[in-house]
Amino acid sequence: MIIRTGLIFFGFLYASTHAQAQTLCLEDQEIGIWVNDFADNKKHIARIEIEAMCNPGTIAHLRIRIRPYCQPRLCTWGWDAARRQADGALTTSYRTFYAKRDITIRLVGRRMNVTLNNSYYDDQYTNDQRQFTLWREPD
Repeated sequence: MIIRTGLIFFGFLYASTHAQAQTLCLEDQEIGIWVNDFADNKKHIARIEIEAMCNPGTIAHLRIRIRPYCQPRLCTWGWDAARRQADGALTTSYRTFYAKRDITIRLVGRRMNVTLNNSYYDDQYTNDQRQFTLWREPD
């Protein structure tokens, strides 16, 4: 009887904690898929995917996947956690084969302005900064 009561109590405790964690999920405006219809070479960002990670027992956070233009399909730099800056911008970094790539994302009205800073490992390439504008993918 005591064991059954204890199991029921912990079952309710888990269910309420799980439900509470679900309600604490992020609902940021950046969440979704953003596309650059003008991406036409491998140096352009073609797509950005932003998801909210809301797992019980963890702090809710955003993760970002950058998809540069490639043929015949888009490449990916993988997923990385987003960091919110004091000015509201999201930042993330990727270490790819050729460079460290720092991304800054800002929403301006209905569009997403993206700044990409490339720091190349090989001195034969000049570090550069690129700007892209992406729009939310239609549902």
